[in-house]
Amino acid sequence: GLALAKLFAYDGYSVSILARRKDRLEKIAKELNESGSTVFPITCDVTDPNDVQQAIKQTVDRFGHIDLVVLNAGVSQSNFASEFDVSTQDDVLKPNLYGALYILEKIIPHMIERQKGHIVGISSLASYISAPGSAAYSASKAALNHYLSSLRIELNDKGIDVSTICPGFIKTPLTSRNTYSMPFLMDLDTGAKKIYNAILKKKTVYNFPKPLFWLIQLSSLIPIRLRDW
Repeated sequence: GLALAKLFAYDGYSVSILARRKDRLEKIAKELNESGSTVFPITCDVTDPNDVQQAIKQTVDRFGHIDLVVLNAGVSQSNFASEFDVSTQDDVLKPNLYGALYILEKIIPHMIERQKGHIVGISSLASYISAPGSAAYSASKAALNHYLSSLRIELNDKGIDVSTICPGFIKTPLTSRNTYSMPFLMDLDTGAKKIYNAILKKKTVYNFPKPLFWLIQLSSLIPIRLRDW
């Protein structure tokens, strides 16, 4: 999220950055604004509808309108069947799925009124395949894909573009906690730049890195018993 926000800010966009940690947000905004960018920090927990409503209002009050929204908040937390806990599933589903829905609920009317806008959802290649211990993460991203796909069709005649971005593994604080092998792991700057370019091109769906995406697609052709093994 930070790497992506920096790319937009350095390219001359006026950017609102949302996160829960106020001190961290304000420090980032100060550094970027001192370099000549226009960045507005808003403390927001996307799992709180009131926070989301206020964040969008503050952005519109500050900049007049919103051209682009990037649904980027997300967490991942392992939870295996032997220790299945719904509250742990909620910890993943709420920010990954409902955090996006709360923003969509407020941003769609704004964009429809203007007959203009671009909605971008940061999903994952994990949305296409299930893996042990990551059911909530994969399910949340698969659900996000379907929401965005439906909205893309419904909003097409209203001047609103909808993009779904599905990255593989990128070096971030989130993935640094993973103890398993991460094939085709990509450095942060490269991953952010690919996402940024896909957004500027208004890609409908963008999956990367391609070798990992192709392997996942190929696995869907394998008999289920062999795939599970």
